[in-house]
Amino acid sequence: MRHLRLILLLVLLPAGSGCGLFFRNTIETPSARFWSNSSIDEISGQVEIANSIIEEYRQLFWEFSPEVLRPEILYEEESLSRQNIYTEETRQEGYYLPAFDLVHLKPRRPRGEEDDRTVFLHELAHHFLISGYPDTADRYWLNEGFACCLEISFFDDDGSLVTPLFHPRLYQEARHLRRELGEIAFTEMVGSLITARWQQFHRGEEKMNRYAVSWSLFWFLLDSAEGSLQERLATVVSLDDLEVSKRLPELARALSVGIETRLARICSMPELRRWALGEWLEVPWPDGSRLRPILETELEENPGDPEVWKMLAQLANRPHRRLSSRDRINLHSRIREQLELGSAAIKIALCEQIAEGARTRRYTTALIDLLEDADGAIRAAAARALARLFRKPTIISPVFWKNAPEEKRQAEVVEWREWIAD
Repeated sequence: MRHLRLILLLVLLPAGSGCGLFFRNTIETPSARFWSNSSIDEISGQVEIANSIIEEYRQLFWEFSPEVLRPEILYEEESLSRQNIYTEETRQEGYYLPAFDLVHLKPRRPRGEEDDRTVFLHELAHHFLISGYPDTADRYWLNEGFACCLEISFFDDDGSLVTPLFHPRLYQEARHLRRELGEIAFTEMVGSLITARWQQFHRGEEKMNRYAVSWSLFWFLLDSAEGSLQERLATVVSLDDLEVSKRLPELARALSVGIETRLARICSMPELRRWALGEWLEVPWPDGSRLRPILETELEENPGDPEVWKMLAQLANRPHRRLSSRDRINLHSRIREQLELGSAAIKIALCEQIAEGARTRRYTTALIDLLEDADGAIRAAAARALARLFRKPTIISPVFWKNAPEEKRQAEVVEWREWIAD
């Protein structure tokens, strides 16, 4: 029966979109079957991403993973339907059809591997949840809350999936909505989502708010439960609508906690500390006095890691609160020292982090010195950094800085030194 339904769908979907009656290419893997009008080479990266996520989800939800059927994945570059799921911008990226175990992806260009991974994480989460707990198919707040929890996941250096569950952007959106509506109206709004039908949940201008609120409710209930992730998930799924409704005042109070306090707590978990630091640095006007000691701990444990030095430079160079002048001067001094004495990887990482701004111009001399470095990649990175700092006609071509004769490169260096002196 499943195969008959799938054949019918494959006929109707492409026909409705003017793409012909069948997809041209099929890729069979142990984890999934892929359908696409793109060439196999063009979607090989997406196949790899999806397979890796499916295998990690099977390990994460091992108790019910045998019940999870191998999904069918349709991948095409043209959108076939209206906006159906949330992404960072309001745009359609994909949707899940549980009756067919089907994930349908319609990427928009420009995009990158990270975009594909987020959508796969989101849509495949629907597949695993509904396969393991069929009764959740029409509990839309729970479905979207769970998918938004998992879409924030990432792969660590060992290739294992790490699931923070906490979604900083959606947390801030839910907090904003709570402040805007007030606690009573906010609680009523969340309560209406618990019993919302498909049209009520997925249609209308407030759809993005419903995603944020659904995530916040699911995350709050999950965070309050005990046991492993799968045990906590089972606890949340087992709650009926009345039990969930009784917890809404607690949710409203939980959202009164600031984003930086939440991220500081996550930083206490070593496996999530770097991720949380990166998210914290994206918060407008972060509290430098709280952020710096945690970042220093990360640096002490990973002194040669370019990514940690990039975060330190981001802290030093951007506006924030409660960082003393003495601490800021110390940070700038250490960054200049790394531009002079650090490894090639650290020098390049710092050059990439430096952007236009009064604070970053204190690195000018060090960057000009790097134009004479023996490593062509470092020279090219320094040239790009200088071009971002100053509106000066200059050569930024990596080919020039890596391969041009030394006398031509030296002429450009001399011009930079004279221009700065003036």
